[in-house]
Amino acid sequence: MKNMLIVLVVALATACMLPNDVSAQTSSILRVDTERVPWPVDSLGNKGRNVIKWNLTPFLLWDKANFNFSYERILRSHSSVSVNAGYFRLPEFASLNLDSVDVTNDKSRNGFSVAFDYRRYFAKRNTRWAPDGAYWGVWTSYHQTYFDNELNALNSNGDYINVKTKGKFGIYAIGAEFGYQFLIGEHFTIDLVLVGAGFARYSFSVSLESDGEIGETEILDRIIEKLVEKIPGFDELIDTGELDGSGKLNTSAIGLRFMLQIGYRF
Repeated sequence: MKNMLIVLVVALATACMLPNDVSAQTSSILRVDTERVPWPVDSLGNKGRNVIKWNLTPFLLWDKANFNFSYERILRSHSSVSVNAGYFRLPEFASLNLDSVDVTNDKSRNGFSVAFDYRRYFAKRNTRWAPDGAYWGVWTSYHQTYFDNELNALNSNGDYINVKTKGKFGIYAIGAEFGYQFLIGEHFTIDLVLVGAGFARYSFSVSLESDGEIGETEILDRIIEKLVEKIPGFDELIDTGELDGSGKLNTSAIGLRFMLQIGYRF
């Protein structure tokens, strides 16, 4: 599923960069027409200045329970603001295939995410007003998720010990972005954030409780190893910081953001 998403993003990104002879021939005429029309357009009123979108990225990459939606409001002919919020959680531990560790109870996984964007659509490059065409912008986001699980782990004596683990993972990020939004007809949109570089602050904490003697460090290393495979950017978090004695980690790193959203304009 992750590979399919990457292929789709690359294909759409390539399509938005290809020259279009029809649009090239008419772009100057359309641009002159739009520049002469005052904003907002009286005949439209508020119609066409709002876009509701479904952010498919966390749904496709991490967990089918992740539903994130955004609302984009067109401010002027070539600028907008948007807010994105929704439910966000990690993949279930039962799918991590931990060596010598069985997940007996995936008790709870929950969390949330929220993000804000300010966009400037390229007036000279685009032939239509926002929300159509290439844009750049600034963004900030926060993701937080919790997990609570019960495990059976094999100790050095060959016995399985019950282990309870609880954790919290958070990311605060801020940065700049470049993207392209396709306006299909007058209402439907496909929104791609192609490049979203920024500064990210990561926080991760985990606690383990066991019914007997167990190599907690070894179990924790296995959990982290599998989370690195599931969560983009988690490897950078682990590489740039170390868990303290209480199982907490805080560090900063360069983060990347990309999104695929489908929407409806009204």
